Amino acid sequence: MEFFNPNSNVDFMRVRRVTMAIAVFLMIGSIIAIATKGLNLALDFTGGTLVEVTYGESVEQPTVVGALEAAGIRGALVQRFDSTNFSIRLAPDLAEEVAAASRPMRSRRWMRAIPRSATWCLKRCAPTAAR
Repeated sequence: MEFFNPNSNVDFMRVRRVTMAIAVFLMIGSIIAIATKGLNLALDFTGGTLVEVTYGESVEQPTVVGALEAAGIRGALVQRFDSTNFSIRLAPDLAEEVAAASRPMRSRRWMRAIPRSATWCLKRCAPTAAR
């Protein structure tokens, strides 16, 4: 059983200019995209805290953002996975307060924004690369 015809003759050199033009176009497009939009660095590179919250009932994202702002947390990134699961990314300057969350959980300002019926997971990251 053969996968390739041993007598095939593909003329790669005939299409070299077209493939080179495509490669140059893609490289220039990539450089322009990085220059204008920048890189979107993940939590591992910027540092901070990620809190994954699961509510017992369906909750809207503006409700979660409003509860965080009412608790004094500004600038938290809230991402909705489905109607009950949310990912809350806190800035590095709040990391000290979140690090203390391993002690009595509900005494912290940011934890008051999460209802007692919610289950959650905490991931804290220190920056691993220079900004």
